Amino acid sequence: LAKLWSCQNEREGVDKAQFDSSSHLPTFVVLPRGAHPSVQKFLALHKHLFPIRSLKSLPEDLSGLNRLGLVDAQRRERIGPAEHLLDYANRITVVDHHLDSDSDIDASDYVLDKVGSVSTLIVERLEEAELDEGLTAAEATLLALGIHGDTGSLCFDSTTPRDARALAWVMEQGASQAAIAEHAKSSLSQEQQGVLTQALINTNSTVVHGVTISTVLLTADGFINGLAAVTQDALELSSSDVYLLGLVYEPKSGGQGKKKSKEPGDRIKTHLLKDGEAPSPIVQQQQQQQQQGQAQESDGSILETEALSGDDLMQQRLRASFDRKDLDGSGFLDKRELTTALASSGIIASKDSVSNLMDAMDTDGNGYIDFKEFVDFAEQSRNELTTPEKKPCTLIIIGRVKAGVNMKSIKLGKLLEERFGG
Repeated sequence: LAKLWSCQNEREGVDKAQFDSSSHLPTFVVLPRGAHPSVQKFLALHKHLFPIRSLKSLPEDLSGLNRLGLVDAQRRERIGPAEHLLDYANRITVVDHHLDSDSDIDASDYVLDKVGSVSTLIVERLEEAELDEGLTAAEATLLALGIHGDTGSLCFDSTTPRDARALAWVMEQGASQAAIAEHAKSSLSQEQQGVLTQALINTNSTVVHGVTISTVLLTADGFINGLAAVTQDALELSSSDVYLLGLVYEPKSGGQGKKKSKEPGDRIKTHLLKDGEAPSPIVQQQQQQQQQGQAQESDGSILETEALSGDDLMQQRLRASFDRKDLDGSGFLDKRELTTALASSGIIASKDSVSNLMDAMDTDGNGYIDFKEFVDFAEQSRNELTTPEKKPCTLIIIGRVKAGVNMKSIKLGKLLEERFGG
């Protein structure tokens, strides 16, 4: 897209309204959410060949921002810390290949088409423009990696003939097959490996008409890149025919002048304390005795089961929750035990999030959480979570199917809208 906006010698007669900036101002690329792992790996070596800048390097005065292009993003949370740029652009263009996505961005132009890769849309416009200088080998390789990444090297069910033609054209432009072979099948990052582990542990499978359908719902403290690759690996490792991975996270936006909050997210607090809501074995035994009207005899005396008050019941529940997290029985929780507790609750938390959570709970700063600090944190969190103002959460669902399973007639977005209203 930056290539199209920067060139001044496109062939006459090509519709340039949506892609040509017509101002010939300097055009730069910002990657606020990173890129596909294979593309990111390639850029780590060849970033200097592209007009890529960090968000912090942009001028403080953005009043001269003429046009903003959003590629593969239709919602504000997808651009995260770059959201503030929307307020300055005279014109906004959205280029995406997800037709079922709802946009909350007031764009001037929407370039949407049902193809397997958003890179295909850009490649087609570059081919139509017949640029005099064509593409460099690095540019052609980058676009080829984009198509490989989005389509699983043309193997995903969403792949179209247009994706294959676009890939053939960039190969004609000099895309390096050696570089593609090196970067197209990149390994998962540490964060993505954590997601994959949680997905496989929590997978639910059912067989419908001989087709194994697996689903999993995870929670994270923010958006995670590369979920398509994670879902594809989960599909293969779980021996499923259809795999749906859902991720719930709190969208985080920001911009220049805004400090990133170190406060643990609401969903982390909720899931960390969630297993404490279940009655402890002692409470369960007392409740069962009350229902059956029985009493236990000990040393010749009858022990009556007394009804616990609300505060006493909560204390017992929190004690049971604390003891389950205290793996070594030391009476304290350290960072390792806190990390394990989050993982067992289906939370995918980064190291920074765990550290922030530890700091919030460890009020005396000795590096350990005792039971009193655990209770104080629980009470504070409940007070915050019961306030009328609740932070909105976003659910993203990624689906992958094995070859031979036809899903083209199934519109997942419509099914979810009918059942859940969105």
